Amino acid sequence: IKTGSSQDPAGKEGLAGFTAAMLEKGTKRRGAERISEDLEQIGAEFGIGVEPDYTMASISSLSFDKDNSLKQFQEILLTPVFPPQEIERHRKQVLGGLQKMADRAEAFSEYLMQPFLFGKHPYGHEASGTPKSVKTLRNFDLQRFYSANYVPGNSVLAVVGQYDPEWRESVVKTFEEWKSQPSKTTEVPDFPKWDGLEMLLVDRADLQQAQIQIGFKGVP
Repeated sequence: IKTGSSQDPAGKEGLAGFTAAMLEKGTKRRGAERISEDLEQIGAEFGIGVEPDYTMASISSLSFDKDNSLKQFQEILLTPVFPPQEIERHRKQVLGGLQKMADRAEAFSEYLMQPFLFGKHPYGHEASGTPKSVKTLRNFDLQRFYSANYVPGNSVLAVVGQYDPEWRESVVKTFEEWKSQPSKTTEVPDFPKWDGLEMLLVDRADLQQAQIQIGFKGVP
């Protein structure tokens, strides 16, 4: 999906990552627990990750279960419902992770590097968002973001493994109901300008480790 965390709306940082994480937490036909059990039953693994400029969703399984895994992948990707109880559960997990990160010097310094390098530029935050922004995310935010970005015109589908031309055609038919609509074009502003050497110092007297990182502007 050619949309990542850099397309998070201002004040909704973390929306792309939150939306992606919620895909497997409930569809029109199954809940999160059932999805997990069905995938485990065939030894399949669904994965999703968000980078600044794209989101990668994937499923992997043994070749003789490819029909089942393809069907489940299509359901998860095309019919998520973002259940309110799962949203609140995931919100608590994200907020807890952000809180714990402050006690891990390496992770915390990496988290602070993005806003230090890029400021208010779309690259200036991690996919996890901030505690303040994560608390504002609601079901309609996820629905709107999903509808605008999870469209075939904004996506690339790749299949790797053991299959024949006939099965390849079945993949196309499986995703035929994924209706196309115009995908938006995002204007990316210029990077903020630097004036000489800049340094960020974070004093954490309670930590026993020191982290030194050097960053420069470029594509994340």
